Parts: sequence; structure tokens; C-alpha cells
Amino acid sequence: MARKKTTRGGGAEASVPENELDALYALPLEDFTPAKNALAKRLRQEGNADGSDEVKALAKPNVALWAINQVARSHPEDIRALLASSDRLREAQASALRGEGAEALREGTRAQRGLVLVLTEDVSEALRRAGREPNPTLVDQIQATLTAAANGTEEERTLLEKGRLSRPVERVSFGGLVDVRPLPPPPKEAKPRPSAAAKEAERAQREAAQRAKEAEARAKEAERERQKEEARAAREAEKSRAEEETKAAQEAERARREAEKRAAAAERERQAAQKRAEQAGRRAAQEAKRQHAEARRLEAQQARQAEAQAQAEHARRARDAARLRRSAATARKQAARLEAAARKAEAAAARARARADAATARADALRAEADAAEAQAKNVSQAPLH
Repeated sequence: MARKKTTRGGGAEASVPENELDALYALPLEDFTPAKNALAKRLRQEGNADGSDEVKALAKPNVALWAINQVARSHPEDIRALLASSDRLREAQASALRGEGAEALREGTRAQRGLVLVLTEDVSEALRRAGREPNPTLVDQIQATLTAAANGTEEERTLLEKGRLSRPVERVSFGGLVDVRPLPPPPKEAKPRPSAAAKEAERAQREAAQRAKEAEARAKEAERERQKEEARAAREAEKSRAEEETKAAQEAERARREAEKRAAAAERERQAAQKRAEQAGRRAAQEAKRQHAEARRLEAQQARQAEAQAQAEHARRARDAARLRRSAATARKQAARLEAAARKAEAAAARARARADAATARADALRAEADAAEAQAKNVSQAPLH
């Protein structure tokens, strides 16, 4: 489980899981201490010594703080409205200090008092549901705590919003703002024992004072009702602003998501186009490689064909030369036979001299023809190949 750095009432950083703290402060008040001790023990057993020490250091909330913590969980929008009223009150105070008028400051003070009254009723109702009837002192404590925490430090405001108040919040000066805490009644003065007439006058005075007090109480009640109505109106206005802000944030989030979707679609399209370009490049490279291989194959084939043609031409010329050499040999053999016949004829008879001379001439012609044929054969065999 992921752990977060969390702020406690004492301001130290801790390593206790947020959900564990929320569960602890949501328990009934009488279960807080046993649950706190059990959580500290379990965290130590899990090896989280720092978290265990932090839990041990947590103070048990008093009744007012416990009830405020419960309302912070059941009415978070009212707590946020109270915190927002504090922000507006600070801005109004700064404006008043700059001499820009105090009406906004007075209006902000009234609005915050109204919100405190509404939340005080909610807290009182939470106490009644828990079987605890709020007395005036407790109600004053609740009002003072709500006001002090809302106008307090950032840590106190965070603890109020999260419903984790465990120690009383000290009232601090808020730059001259009007204190919403009710004024204490004036001290009673000691009076001498009155006479009968004085008693009657005093009784009449008491009755008049009682009537005045009742009228003042009714006026205060009417003022409280008016402040409640103003607080409710302010709460509704704050809720409307929060809803509008939430709606605007949702619209912005939808627009952001839509833009992210479009960007993702464009990125996918870019990647697809890049992939198609890479595939086309690979296909083009493969085609170029294939064409190069085909060209080399054709060149090799043409070279083989040229070599075969040259070999065939060489063989043909060799055959022609051999045929001519055979013809020359045959002619030499014939010439030899004729020459032998001529010698026989010349030796046999002188009377065949003429025929012998003719045969000799014929033999010379054949010899010249054979020499010519042999010379031709020699020229043919030595001629260069084209």
C-alpha cells in the first residue's frame, strides 16, 4: 500500500496511510483510544515504527472536536464553504486596509457568522445523534473552534477540512477582523438590601428587564434566523459556484481528453504513415535488389551466350581447317600416286614421253593446287576469330 506524508495536529510529517487515519477519526469517540492503540501496534508489527509513533502521539479529540470531525465528513460542502468565506474575508480585509471600503468586510463577516451558525446546528445535531445534548458552553466552544480553524493556519484549515482535528485550535488575531465569538455578559454589581418600595420597584424593573430580555432574545433569534438564511443563501451560492467550477473543470478535462484523443489519433496516423513509408522503402529496396540481380543474371547469360557463340565459331573454323587439311592431304596423295605413275610411265617407255610430260604437267598443277590449298588451310587456321 502506498503511503503519503501526512500532517498531524502537531505539524510533523508521518507515514501513516491516509485511509487508516480517516477510519480512526470517523469512529465513535469512545472507540478512538482502543482503535488508536491497535493501529499503532499493528503498524509497528508491520515494520512502520515512525507511523506507529505518530499514531501514539495523536491526542483524543474532545467532544466538540469529535463532533466537528463528523460533520466535516457528512457535510464537506459546508466546510468548504466556510473555508471559502475565510478566503473572501481575508481579501475583503486587505481591500479595507487599502482604503477601498469596509462594506465587503462587514458583509464577509456576517456571511461567515451565518455559516458558523449553520455548521454549529449540524454539529449539535451530530452530538444529539450520539446521545450527547450540547449545552451553551459546548455550543460556544464549537463556534469558536469553527471560526478559529477556518481563519487559522493552513495546517489547521486542512485538518478541519479532512475532519482530523484532535487538539483545541487557538484563537489567533485575524488582522483586525471582527471576532464572531459572542461577548460575555457584563459582571453583576453587588447591591444593598432594598426596602419594600424598592423591592416593588426592583420587581417591576426585573419584569421590565425580563420583557426587554425576552424582546432582545426574540430579536437575537430573528437575527440568528436572518444570519442562517444568509448563510444558507451563501452556502447555496458557494455550492453553485463550486458546481460551476466543477462543470468548467469537467468541460476542460473533456476538452483535454478529446485533444489527447485527437493527438493520439494523429500520432497513430503518423506512425501508420511512417510504417507504410518504411514498408514502401523496404519494397523499393527489395525491387531494386531484384532488378539488380536480374540485370546481373542477364549479363551473365549474355556473356555465356557470347562465349558459346565464340566457342561454336572456333569449332566451326577448326572443322573447316581440318576439312581443308584433309583435302590437301588427299591432293598430295593423289599427286604422289600420279608422280609414281609418271615415273613408271617414263621408265617403261620412251614412247610415252609426251604422255609422261602431260602427266608431269598435270602433277605439277595438282601439286600447285595442293600447295595453294595447304596455304589456304594454313591461313584459315591462323586467321583471328571475330
